[in-house]
Amino acid sequence: MGTIASDKNVIKLFYNSKAINDNEAKVYFSSSDKKILAIDTAKEEITPTQWSQLLEGLAKEPLDLIDKNHASLKKMDVTLDGSFSMEDWLKIITNNPEIIIGVIALIGEKYLYFKTPKAIIEFIANDADSAYDKRN
Repeated sequence: MGTIASDKNVIKLFYNSKAINDNEAKVYFSSSDKKILAIDTAKEEITPTQWSQLLEGLAKEPLDLIDKNHASLKKMDVTLDGSFSMEDWLKIITNNPEIIIGVIALIGEKYLYFKTPKAIIEFIANDADSAYDKRN
């Protein structure tokens, strides 16, 4: 996988199948009218370049998306004091995608981050309301 291509008719969902909330998020997105392309970060390697693209699209830093208390970070003795560079974090996330909390969706050119399934329900409800308003 090189850089991440976008398509306005497809939801690219980056999720981890080993996380219960992420699986629930995938189910909620499957109720969309759009085609879902689910990318399981537990099974498919996302490159540092792709993680960088996702973070840039979200306008977020790695620390915004990670579980700071995750066992994987503790095993690696990772410090959260700002001593790691962006390259360091991209390597850590690439090799340990399970530290990401929530899912990332790419819908067209729009990057969205959902920390919880509840946030997805709210997004889908609001999106349905706006689609309804456009029809009337």
